[in-house]
Amino acid sequence: MYIRLFVDCNCIRYRKLKPVPEKFRPYVRFDDNIIYLDYTGESNNTVGDHDCRNRNREVQPEVFDPQWAEWLENACEHENGFYAFSGTIGPQSRLSPLILMLEEMPDVGLQNILLVINCKDNLEIMPEKAADCLIELYQFKSNFPHINGTVVMDEQRGTVLDILIYDDVKSLYAFENCHIGYDRDGIWVTRKGLPGKLPEFLFHSSHFQQDVLPYFTILLVDIASGEYVEIRHPVFPMENCSYPADVTINYRELTQADFSYLTDPFEKAFKASVESGNPVNILCDNTAMDLAS
Repeated sequence: MYIRLFVDCNCIRYRKLKPVPEKFRPYVRFDDNIIYLDYTGESNNTVGDHDCRNRNREVQPEVFDPQWAEWLENACEHENGFYAFSGTIGPQSRLSPLILMLEEMPDVGLQNILLVINCKDNLEIMPEKAADCLIELYQFKSNFPHINGTVVMDEQRGTVLDILIYDDVKSLYAFENCHIGYDRDGIWVTRKGLPGKLPEFLFHSSHFQQDVLPYFTILLVDIASGEYVEIRHPVFPMENCSYPADVTINYRELTQADFSYLTDPFEKAFKASVESGNPVNILCDNTAMDLAS
């Protein structure tokens, strides 16, 4: 599951827009913070309209002009196309560490955000509630608990790939007779032993390179020893196909910065809501699509 956040800007409401192309000017209509084209001459008739909030609305091809869509994408000062903020958090595996900590340590705070993360439906958070959520975030950062965990880092990007709370172990997947997972000591690849025998370790590393070979084979190479293993799927999928990846797994005391990949998008969305007076729209879905893309 992915959580998509976006907050509308006020550029349409306050007419802070670039000049409308001359061919569309006779047909432009405004409705509070919405702009659309109306070729019928009736402002309440939406047949063939194309507005900025629902850019995926089906429109009649003979009416819709791609030049209008292009203008909408660049009509205001915001890069995201009429969004004061837009972003995506996920997938679910990256949300789980924060959920676990908040559920087991309710005094940490962020209970409103926990409700959002656990909600399977779309939500709308009004600016007043967004202000309360901002206070929660500030308290979370200033009163972060002393807690240990395992942090998986993409060293090239300086980003957190995953976190395990306490001494948790994560089993990733199995293929043929092999099993892959990781814990506080690093990643391991084991092969099932004979009956009554312990599994055989094929690979174990806390600092390794993950690369892609032909035919989508994944190569894991221990940085220190050079030992390697070939597996079927990436252990940690890299964003934008950034391979090879330099991955470290360390057990240490966690900080609030370790969770910034989750908390920062929420903070930016809540701030945008308070500043603009518009609600935070939250969409929960199973796609990786980012509204900002």
